[in-house]
This record gives sequence, C-alpha cells and structure tokens, in this order.
Amino acid sequence: MVTARTFARWVQVGVLAALLPVACGRGPSTPALSVTTTPKDPSAQSQPGTESEPPHVVAFDPPLGATNVDPARTTLAVTFDRAMDREGWAWVIESKSTAPDIGESSWDVEVRTNSAPVRLEPGRTYVVWINSPQYSYFKDPQGRASTPVRWSFTTRGSAVAPARR
Repeated sequence: MVTARTFARWVQVGVLAALLPVACGRGPSTPALSVTTTPKDPSAQSQPGTESEPPHVVAFDPPLGATNVDPARTTLAVTFDRAMDREGWAWVIESKSTAPDIGESSWDVEVRTNSAPVRLEPGRTYVVWINSPQYSYFKDPQGRASTPVRWSFTTRGSAVAPARR
C-alpha cells in the first residue's frame, strides 16, 4: 500500500534525480546563463552628481591609509564626486589621541574639494571621519549627505617623546 506521504517522497527523489545532471552541467540541455544590465538613464552616468545615490569621496590627500606622510605638510583635502553644498562640512574627530590639529576648512571654486589647514607631528597615526553617523554636514545641493568615511594616515619619522621634568 502506497500512502500519500510515500508517493510524495518518491516524487521528490524522482525530480531530484532528473534535475541533478542538468544542475551539475552534465545534462543535454544545460541552459546558458546570460545577464545584461542596462542603466535606467545612460546620460546620468556621464554627468557627476546627477545620480540618485548619495555623494561620496573620490580622492583623499594624503591618500586613505597612506604611510610615510610628510609631517611638515600643512593641508588635508577631500574631493567629492560632485559639487557640494558650500555651507556644510564635517571633519569629525574620532579620538583626541588620533586627532590632527585642524583649522577652518574651505572649498575650491567647483565646490568639489574641501581643504583644511593642519598641523601634524612625526610618527603618528591620524584618524578623521569625513561625515559620521552623528555629523553629516558634507551634503550635495539637494541635501543628500555624503557617505561617512573613516580616513587614516601615518606620518613618517619618530614620535616626539614628551619632555620630562
């Protein structure tokens, strides 16, 4: 006597046995996978700042993760993928121990690169966030906040030991 449960099990095993050679690429008619993607608006990809995604940093100076950075440098700069809101910026300090001494920042003429005067010391690793979850003031003119990025770099040389008394 074949019960409904037994019959269902036979069907499952039969289907699995029939599909296994095809799924493993050994069947006579293994279908080829073909994927084609088409942008919704091709013109949007050629013009920076027209995409619906938030703005993001495309260049760091010094580069993200750089080592051997000259401690005598006097400027930090970030460049965005589009023009930004001239009124907003957020150079966010993660920790006092990894913070450079940063001055008031300014924008270039295209409002894509934001630069800040800085004072660095030899042999230190610095960490600055460009925007953060709490402070998202780098925005494009439409009000979209830039994706937060943790930026770190290390200066060359030996750290200066504090003077003893």
